[in-house]
Amino acid sequence: MRTPYFNHLYKSGLAVACLFVAVHLFPTPVHAQLAPTPAPAAVHNTHFLPAEPLFAGWASPGPALQNPDLAKLAKMFEELSEMKESTGITLADVDSVKSALVVADPRQVQAPQGGFSIRFATPAALQSYAATMLKNFQPGEKLGNFPTLQREADTWNPQTQQVEKIQNTFIQTDDRTLVFVMDAKLANTVQALNGAPVDKPEWGAEFAKMANKPLVGVVDLKQVRELVKAQMGDRRPEGMEGMIFNSFATLWEQSDFAVGSVEFYPVPQLNALAICPDEKGAKRVEGTIKGLIALGKSFLPVAKQQMLKLDANNPEKPGEKFFAELEQLVKNVEIKQSANTVNLTVKTSETLMPLAVKFLEPVLKQARAEADRMREMNNVRQIALAMMNYEQAHGHMPPAVVLGPDGKTPHSWRVAILPFLEDGKLYNEYKLDEPWDSENNKKVLAKMPAVFRSVKAKRDSVHSNYYVLTSAGGIFTAEPAKAGSKFTTITDGTSNTLLVVEATREIPWTKPEDISVEKGKVPMLGAKDAKYFISATADGASYSLKTDVDPTVFWNLASKSDGQLVNIDDALTEEEKARRPRPPANFNAPPGAFPGGGPGALPPPGGQPLPPPGAFPGGAPGAVPPPGAQALPPPGGLRGSDAVPPPKRVETQKAPATPR
Repeated sequence: MRTPYFNHLYKSGLAVACLFVAVHLFPTPVHAQLAPTPAPAAVHNTHFLPAEPLFAGWASPGPALQNPDLAKLAKMFEELSEMKESTGITLADVDSVKSALVVADPRQVQAPQGGFSIRFATPAALQSYAATMLKNFQPGEKLGNFPTLQREADTWNPQTQQVEKIQNTFIQTDDRTLVFVMDAKLANTVQALNGAPVDKPEWGAEFAKMANKPLVGVVDLKQVRELVKAQMGDRRPEGMEGMIFNSFATLWEQSDFAVGSVEFYPVPQLNALAICPDEKGAKRVEGTIKGLIALGKSFLPVAKQQMLKLDANNPEKPGEKFFAELEQLVKNVEIKQSANTVNLTVKTSETLMPLAVKFLEPVLKQARAEADRMREMNNVRQIALAMMNYEQAHGHMPPAVVLGPDGKTPHSWRVAILPFLEDGKLYNEYKLDEPWDSENNKKVLAKMPAVFRSVKAKRDSVHSNYYVLTSAGGIFTAEPAKAGSKFTTITDGTSNTLLVVEATREIPWTKPEDISVEKGKVPMLGAKDAKYFISATADGASYSLKTDVDPTVFWNLASKSDGQLVNIDDALTEEEKARRPRPPANFNAPPGAFPGGGPGALPPPGGQPLPPPGAFPGGAPGAVPPPGAQALPPPGGLRGSDAVPPPKRVETQKAPATPR
């Protein structure tokens, strides 16, 4: 079953793809220790592979990092992906990565499974990776002579159409090597741990010739044929999908295996070999590759036109030179057919990579900034949806300061919504009959959920970056209470009323303290020295708003029922306006069609009238749907950049109707 981070498993390519498999599979950090044993000398052979893998390969980042230009790109990627923070290591900490995918029976519809191994540069690098990535694994049964760490996971079986349980397993074979298998039952994937070499089929000899290359891979195309046949039968896709399918189909229909390698120093070079059953098939594969290259040439001008827009503000114009080199590269591709094989060679020039660095550096920086912004947007949307689900369960939102069961001990709304952020376990660890800073509750404080932490904050910070606004006329007040507002009381319109805002404060996330607002004043919001702050309105939509927003506009956005018409466009940053245009301010909606009831009240995104009562969180005519004006689906049902799945209802840990 797919998880939010399970998107790029076993991509052949840079070693980092294999390293990030564990990030996608196991987003929640957990800890366990494995007893180290002496490290044997690294040997690049095929013994680690099962007899007939669907895919197998290994990668060594070291040679790539010797190329100065690739080293710069690697550094930019590490910063963009926050590799050190999320995995505990960098590419320089990795000596090699080996991986394999297997299919029990290619004639059946099924998902491939397999494993990978990481050999670290030092024992310390392994320990750092384990401390970051394997905290949630528990000791399991031994595989051969080696101890294991295991974690139960769900997987979708397309044959039975059911979710099944498997044991994700890590094995430490020495003080520098970790081996991972998706299922402990895949003993053949790690049989080399017991020193048992496996005879390889036809590709073994060609694969061995490339053993000294930094990146090597093999694909069993005979198995691919069987998998495609099991999945599609005799059916062929139609339309554009059919054109794409048919363009590539010859590659696996007329080839048995494909073996490839990449060198990085002094310049990157790709070598690939297709092994076909006969010379006739090899000639057809050669023709297909030439056709695909010609197709790529025809697409280059289109890609160039789009990509050079990113080059507009760069006086050196590296994009123009980069695409000129790329066009020459395509022209110089070598294809040679001999007997039943087809060899492909692609060699870059000495100037291509420096130009790529100059061209991609500002693009990657922009991508990092946009990725950070989207993560902030997702944080406030998740908080807003948790508020909505809280209101559904309790009949009201949490107050800013929630009174404990004794009627006098104050707690934060951030603690109250934990069950609706899929953190019911942490909620149960918090003692509502004790102050927020009691010895027990300090332990909860140290476990701050990531949804309350800005991407700009330190990873070990326990200070919240998201707050509600408190005022006499707002959704929240500073006075402690057992019950908060209802969505039906937001008569100014949920799409025009702020629910959550981003700010930088040294306020622990469990402390019942937020941001007080006064008419005519705008508090300090957003990150330090930022010109915008992220916010969510009461309809679940998220925005980037100006920190220098007009005080009157801000006050009206912070008020839930003062009757003052307000256009949130007046608070948006120029970049936000360009990203998501909204209906004009003079949108002539009939009275009562949108929250606020008057013709000047803005509609929710998409300009759709309100759904019937109860269709959305809040359950009343004042409630506005999430972006897209679609009824709230079950968890996981929403899609798109503006849609975040609502937290799953924790049936076994429902929050009580009144605080305990």
